[in-house]
Amino acid sequence: MDAAAWKAKGNEHFSAKNFPEAIEAFTKAIELDGSNHVLYSNRSASYASLNQYGEAKADAEKCVSLNPQWAKGYVRLGAALHGAGSLDEAKQAYESGLKIEPENASLKSGLEALEQDMQSAGGSPNDTFAKLFGPDCLAKARANPKLAPYCSQPDYVQKMNMIAANPSMAQAMMQDQRIMHTMLEFSGIDMSSFGNQAAPAQPKPEPTPAPKPAASSSSAPKPAAKPAAAKPELTPAQKVKEEGNALYKQRKFDEALAKYKEAASMEPTNTTFLLNQTAVHFEMGNFELCMQEVEAAIEHAREHKADYTVVAKLMTRKASCLQKLGKFDDAIELFQKALLEHRNAETLTKLDACKAAKKKADEEAYYDEEKAKIAKDEGNTHFK
Repeated sequence: MDAAAWKAKGNEHFSAKNFPEAIEAFTKAIELDGSNHVLYSNRSASYASLNQYGEAKADAEKCVSLNPQWAKGYVRLGAALHGAGSLDEAKQAYESGLKIEPENASLKSGLEALEQDMQSAGGSPNDTFAKLFGPDCLAKARANPKLAPYCSQPDYVQKMNMIAANPSMAQAMMQDQRIMHTMLEFSGIDMSSFGNQAAPAQPKPEPTPAPKPAASSSSAPKPAAKPAAAKPELTPAQKVKEEGNALYKQRKFDEALAKYKEAASMEPTNTTFLLNQTAVHFEMGNFELCMQEVEAAIEHAREHKADYTVVAKLMTRKASCLQKLGKFDDAIELFQKALLEHRNAETLTKLDACKAAKKKADEEAYYDEEKAKIAKDEGNTHFK
């Protein structure tokens, strides 16, 4: 295999979260093409995913030295330094990249997340998160019956390991409800009591005579209607997305795609708009293109710490494409990986349907082979 083939192999492993295998593949590619800065970038990302920030930093620095004008190298370097807790150096890396490419979305979002962590850390090692998320935080989660189910989810384990290495990262991950739940459990707060607070005991009232029936039912006051909950205000990009959704439902796919792309340009760190674009490609039957867009969107999601449910939906979409192309085994494997990201009824249903379709295709292939054999035997008999 050449360097390009090993690189492709590494990308497949990375997408499947097989990070040790990805590192091995990228290493073989580097052995064949040590001047390719992209290979060091990819291996850096793999190391960072395993919280091996020292190795990630070394590869990122090599990437930058090989191509100082490539902005993504500074993304990798900033992420590695951030994960290692070298916040000031990480800031310098992101700012260096922005001098080269001021509008790079990955650099801007990385710097924003870093600055949030710097504010939350406040330069003190004894902040709240450091106290809650110590080196043993994953062991504590496994020992907690309410948190233990999360520990079977690879992305949760990865996030907990990242927080253990750098507790100040916890704040940036609080959008994940599992991490929020974990923090509350570690703080000794019982989530089951929320919204069900027991009222303080009141003295029993004196018995009162039963009320007399009302003279007319029309005079009884009607209960006041509960005010409808106010819907959150949509961002401009979300409004454009809604326009795209309306067009999508009308099957005006080219127009819908244009709206989703417009929304993505307005919020370049939001992977959801890329997910919408893949839906259009799928409905148009552009399965190969859809799969390419899904791979790019998954990488985007990893870089911008998108919610695990978005990654699961992207994997499910690619699996559906593979099923449409008749690659049932690959589709089933990817559906199962999507369920590791987020177990949900929709993906389970699609997995079952794919298995049924594979069984039917296998049976039809068997019958076709049997028919072909019978026809061949009959032909041979007539020939004799």
